[in-house]
Amino acid sequence: MPGDAVGLPEVAEASTASARGGDADADEDARRLMQVWQHGSWAYAALAVEAFFAAGYLLGVHRLAVRGRRWPRRRTASFLGGVLVLVIALQSGLASLDDIFWVHVIQHLALMMVAPPLLVAGAPLILGLAAGGPVLRSTIHSVMRDPSIRLTEGRFGIVTLALDYYGTMFVYLLTPLYRIGEAHPVVHELVHLYFLGCGLVFWHGLIGTSTRRQRRSPRLNMATVALGVPAMAVLGLVVALRAQAIAPGLPGTQAAEGASALVLGGVLVTGIGLAITAVEFGRRSDPVRTARAGRRGRTPGPCRRSPRDRWRTGSSRS
Repeated sequence: MPGDAVGLPEVAEASTASARGGDADADEDARRLMQVWQHGSWAYAALAVEAFFAAGYLLGVHRLAVRGRRWPRRRTASFLGGVLVLVIALQSGLASLDDIFWVHVIQHLALMMVAPPLLVAGAPLILGLAAGGPVLRSTIHSVMRDPSIRLTEGRFGIVTLALDYYGTMFVYLLTPLYRIGEAHPVVHELVHLYFLGCGLVFWHGLIGTSTRRQRRSPRLNMATVALGVPAMAVLGLVVALRAQAIAPGLPGTQAAEGASALVLGGVLVTGIGLAITAVEFGRRSDPVRTARAGRRGRTPGPCRRSPRDRWRTGSSRS
């Protein structure tokens, strides 16, 4: 059997070469993840916007401190954490790997389901009303009166929020929008912007500052967040079964990895969202919660005054 004897070393060499190639690819991906940051006009513009909002938030906290009023540290940490998630998702090496399907899925989950709850939990609108000037306060009031924001209020607003929030990922992956975004960078960036905006509207509707929103049961809000687990599980199953329809030529292994990322990532980000929601409705000593209750007539005193006077020295603890 000389032919077989000659073939075995060749097979072994091919397997070794394949393994080395896989290791080289993994090393290259690791290098890109750690070292390759995004460049170009879109990346620089996004980074400038992120830095602007982070600096503006810290300036508001400083203004309150100068007046002898303390802003909760956990809210500052939450907002800055949300900005950091945006930087990682859009400018870091993670963004350079978005040509890998499962990494692309993780990026979109971070944009829509991780950064927004952290940003909203930082209560930037309340901070703006408390520390901002007349122009900023007027702008915030105008935004809050916008008809699109009003649709998220009340007991039935939760339906609108859930359909938009969970339906967005289905529409993106199960329609030609995914392929269009992959082929046109401008569309891709606009999709990222929409994901972020969709997440901000959803989380503002759940843990924002409107009194109408706070009339909903906390259990209803928690249940709405928990829908993320079955929603992402169903989407992951559909992705695994219809990979070629989503992206022709997508290898089966990448489709399976993307489906797993949707399921496991959905569980993780839903857990983060549940924790944030529980904290928001559990800390009654927080001045932001006190301000909400005061507007509903449940708590007398400083909460009924202007936003500038809602924080007294030592009234909040992080």
